[in-house]
Amino acid sequence: MKRILYCIIAAVVCLTVGSCWQEDIPQTGGPRHQVTDLKAVPGDEEVQLSWSVPEGWNPTEYIITYTKGSEQTVRTDTENYTVTELVNGENYEFSVQAVYGDLISNAVKAAAKPTTARLPVTDLDADASDATVSLTWTRPSQLLTSYTLTWFMEGAEADVQKAEIEEDKESYDVTGLTNDKNYTFTLVANYPKGASAPAQIKAMPTLAIPYTVDRTTAAINQPIRFTFNTDGYPDATNVKWSFPDGKVLEGVDVSKGFIATGAQQVTLSADIKGKTKTWTLEVEIRQYVVFFNDWEMSGTSYEGFKGSCPVFSPDGKTVYDVTFNKKAVLYAFDVITGNLKWKYVPEVNSASYNP
Repeated sequence: MKRILYCIIAAVVCLTVGSCWQEDIPQTGGPRHQVTDLKAVPGDEEVQLSWSVPEGWNPTEYIITYTKGSEQTVRTDTENYTVTELVNGENYEFSVQAVYGDLISNAVKAAAKPTTARLPVTDLDADASDATVSLTWTRPSQLLTSYTLTWFMEGAEADVQKAEIEEDKESYDVTGLTNDKNYTFTLVANYPKGASAPAQIKAMPTLAIPYTVDRTTAAINQPIRFTFNTDGYPDATNVKWSFPDGKVLEGVDVSKGFIATGAQQVTLSADIKGKTKTWTLEVEIRQYVVFFNDWEMSGTSYEGFKGSCPVFSPDGKTVYDVTFNKKAVLYAFDVITGNLKWKYVPEVNSASYNP
């Protein structure tokens, strides 16, 4: 009887212990807290994942799964992870599960589309001049590390020239080009993860004269008219002419006389597409409008030039002058400009002057 009683008691104990053991084993996907606040922030060829878990829960690690061709699985013991080597412009779905020893929580999902941060140059501009093209642009991002510029001449596409430009530059002058030939310029911004989309522009260097003058020689205080070439430089602003006496005139059409004789230099400046360009021109100032070295020489000298006999035309616009030296010549000069209109030189010296 006692033996039967012991057997019954032993059976009850076993059932009780077995019941307690079953209660201590959580079911898969059971009462293990999943992650919360999952965020997927897209970047350049990457997505930054971050999440949290409620206070009091301490996962040993996390499992991240996503599809890149095939399903990818990574593990981490931190509450953030950056998934790299993704394709920009494609949608990705990420799931994160918390691991508690041998148990795994339910998955929490988030989607993101990585997008390039390699911003390209969007305002590439070109200003062509004699054998030179000046390129300007605005830096598209503080993240870029440098620029790469390439160019080639039309008809010589295989002969590509290249220049590396520092990241803080916003202009570059390409020199030594062939005038009146089209060139294609391509500029890319370089980033730690590669190059941006290219910016491209075409330009033709040419010998564009930026100014004209109504005369290159003049007398003291005789006005010379200076005109800026607005056809060749339609975008020019702030046009200024700086003269040897310190005076500065502004405008595309100015007139000025000079108080000193000899070669006089004038500095022309203009703002063209955000850059100030300067040119230097030279005029010859003489003491008189018509000067002695306008006369024909006999041999290599003026042979003791003695005089002249000027006569004005009825309208006062022309002065005629006969010179008296070994080579007597009849001249016609424009009164306003001092330019020679015509001259008559006898085939045989008239010998109008006897030394």
